Amino acid sequence: MTFLRLRDEWPVKGIEIKGSKLDESQTAQVIVVCKRHDVLVNFVALNMATHDHVTVEDVKRHQAAVHCLPTLLLSTFRHWFGLLR
Repeated sequence: MTFLRLRDEWPVKGIEIKGSKLDESQTAQVIVVCKRHDVLVNFVALNMATHDHVTVEDVKRHQAAVHCLPTLLLSTFRHWFGLLR
């Protein structure tokens, strides 16, 4: 199944669907589709019920801190694999 077909089955309609609008089941479906197509995905989820006194600013700081991680990891892997060749 492609993402477009998957998206068309969801109640939220639109060309672009934001990750923040996906529920747990929809997120799992997206991961399955990405895995079939060898896509690198980075999902970060936060269960607000398990954290006391978390503010919007706390979440934004966390998002900013982890935003650069995929690029950093890919650069590191490229460097290591380049050295191994």
